[in-house]
Amino acid sequence: MASFARPGSPVRLAAVDFGGSSGRVVAGVVDADGIRIEGLERFENVPMTWGGGLRWNADELFERATRATCLLQQRFGAFHALAVDSWSTDYALMAGGQLLEQPFHQREPRTLDAMREVHETVGTWPLYERTGQSSLPIMTRYQLVADRDRGALERADGMLMLPDYFAHRLSGIAVTERTNATTTGLVEVRTGEWDDALIETLRLPRGLFADIVPAGTVLGSLRREVSAKTGIDAATRVVAVASHDTASAIAALPSTRDDVAYISLGTWSLVGVETPAPVITRAAMRAGFTNEGGIDDRNRFLRILAGMWILNRCLAELGEPLPGSGPRSSELLGRAADLPRPAALFDPTDPVFIAPGSMLERLRQHADLPADPEPAHVVRLVVESLAACFARTAHEAAELSGRPVREIHIVGGGSQNTLLCRLVADYAGLPVLAGPAEATALGNLLVQARALGAIGSDVGELRSLVRRGFAPVRFEPSAVPTP
Repeated sequence: MASFARPGSPVRLAAVDFGGSSGRVVAGVVDADGIRIEGLERFENVPMTWGGGLRWNADELFERATRATCLLQQRFGAFHALAVDSWSTDYALMAGGQLLEQPFHQREPRTLDAMREVHETVGTWPLYERTGQSSLPIMTRYQLVADRDRGALERADGMLMLPDYFAHRLSGIAVTERTNATTTGLVEVRTGEWDDALIETLRLPRGLFADIVPAGTVLGSLRREVSAKTGIDAATRVVAVASHDTASAIAALPSTRDDVAYISLGTWSLVGVETPAPVITRAAMRAGFTNEGGIDDRNRFLRILAGMWILNRCLAELGEPLPGSGPRSSELLGRAADLPRPAALFDPTDPVFIAPGSMLERLRQHADLPADPEPAHVVRLVVESLAACFARTAHEAAELSGRPVREIHIVGGGSQNTLLCRLVADYAGLPVLAGPAEATALGNLLVQARALGAIGSDVGELRSLVRRGFAPVRFEPSAVPTP
């Protein structure tokens, strides 16, 4: 690994983190003594309806992210490097190095016929055996088959996962970072490289797929034309970190123990354990678990579940603030915490809760919600159901992987929801350690610092830096309710 900084010397870095409803750029400083966040800039990420479906406005996201980066540079000084992470599965189709069309949103219901075709052609177990990936309609392989069937791939000569697309716009280098590649369902689980035979079977052009590189690859300096347009210092290096946001979050897990489960809790929730190798069994497939790449070829054995999406959509329909958004939100969570446990819970894993649309109406159909519910009752029902599901899934991950679990770490924005953290501890019968909320940005910053040579390479060292500066809040189980 090339070194661009003296070991132990401080480096100032920018982490660009795109989420499903908002984005942020976090400015941080990392050295051998610790990591600290200097400031952050947030911006909205509002999908649009265009070209026959729900899509992301990639051009607007790029402009907002670079504007935020420039504002932070003006406040704190030039950055040694910057890097981008985002959600997985969505991608940009390219032609001649340019964006062909605005990328589809993963929740756009366009892949059901493609899923059926892929499973009939390859088979459910053979797919799992060769890719280690569970089957969800949002997956890249199904989206690409849908794009093939509508003729879009005939006009494309490249495909980049969204964070790789943004890194390409910044650096001019087109590669696919490994942690995000492993979420596509098109990577051979044992080699970590594109599964050429599967790509051919699905009649996808092999030339679309850029080379896969490991997290921590320094792509180069910012393109001069980007610097001139955005005001970001041209000497800023662009790094391919663990570009799947969950992989970055787990890189910053504040624990060096091997007996922990994690819940990365945002719009989606990802619940699982780290394993030294993929877990490829029929039982894991039937339970809906998937294998995704982590830093340094670690395996994240997890299940993808609906997360704060359900609660956030309900609150938006009720005209209530989102969790963590201010005193009114805290008051609502407090009222929900004082309510008795719901008589019955709903199953957040039901696919009905994935798609856009009225979430309250679905809860009326699947959870016996009254026609005009009190907001606190809705919050309690959703949070309680999520907590029971998360706890059950953490125990399943331990059983299926053979990895004992003695505590659960919750990272991401949902770690600030104290009611949820307390209920997960109760349902799991295990201690829950909550935080940091900014785990994704911290993981992004740490992998950048390591790539520049400012800190050591050991994952345990990275996580110790996080724990030193961002100690988690501990919740002990007070009871074990019956799910």
